[in-house]
Amino acid sequence: AFLLLVLFHAEYGLNLHGIDAVHFFGRALECTGIGFLVGVIGMRKLAHKVSPILTYTPSFLLISCGLYGVFQATPGWNYPLMSALGFGGGLVLGRAGTYLVAAADVGMRGRVVSVRVVALAAAMLTTLLTMTEAGFSAAQIQGIILWMPRLLFLSLPLVFALSWIIDIAIH
Repeated sequence: AFLLLVLFHAEYGLNLHGIDAVHFFGRALECTGIGFLVGVIGMRKLAHKVSPILTYTPSFLLISCGLYGVFQATPGWNYPLMSALGFGGGLVLGRAGTYLVAAADVGMRGRVVSVRVVALAAAMLTTLLTMTEAGFSAAQIQGIILWMPRLLFLSLPLVFALSWIIDIAIH
């Protein structure tokens, strides 16, 4: 859904059309992907050394600030904010993946990872189909763009509480 919103923002928010919108979208994917890769690799290395409170809460903060900044900032600032957004997402998925693999039996780890990938793909496909086939107007999509970061900000206390519970359960 984020990528569809980036395309919408490029066209309506930044008034980019044609090849300019394609270049903006390509750079957005690159920056988000680099941040995501750094977040996943870093979290895989640090997952057993750092408390969940110190990973989940900052990662949701990075994601929400990144989303807010991507859709509100000038085009020059969009790319570093997209990297921060990807980094936050990588921290969350890297930490969750580490927990899943550690909790599974050795013989079941491949199946657990494949079920996780299928669930992630199904969630993404459902979201994309909903966004593209629901027939949202430009005003509704603009409302989604404005409310996504706010909802993540509002979820921060819940994320902190749940990560504290996970931290207590681990230690």
